Amino acid sequence: MIRITRTSFFFTGLVLIFLVYVAYKLSIVATFRAATGLVVDHDIRTGQTARGYPAYSVYAVVVFTANGREWQIRGGENVAMPKGEEVPVLYKPSNPATAYVYTFWSYWFHPILVLPVIALGALTIGIGKDGSYWTLYLRPFRISRTELQKRRDN
Repeated sequence: MIRITRTSFFFTGLVLIFLVYVAYKLSIVATFRAATGLVVDHDIRTGQTARGYPAYSVYAVVVFTANGREWQIRGGENVAMPKGEEVPVLYKPSNPATAYVYTFWSYWFHPILVLPVIALGALTIGIGKDGSYWTLYLRPFRISRTELQKRRDN
């Protein structure tokens, strides 16, 4: 019998969402066209954190040519791209305003950053010895050794 806990259900959902997101990213790579863009400026956004501290985000302003016209897009947040640097750009052929700076940090970093979190969560799904179901109990408090032993014995 398969027993699904809330934790395993949650992380299974995260894995599915992650796979859909990666498939979406790969479909963009497969269907969009490539161009070379030029970093012409930096857009600096200021704001405040929830605690009132100043917060800054820097975006590279990238210009590229597609369909005989110049287009301007914003690069990834806080990704180091010096002014004057040439960067690869992926754009949608039917609407070049839909474009992405295609560098590792701008395009693939977030999915790779999330992967370890999902992988750790996916480890909560497993089969123990004698076919019994084991899972990590992710709780915000400590479990005593006697309580842990009781859970193992059940």
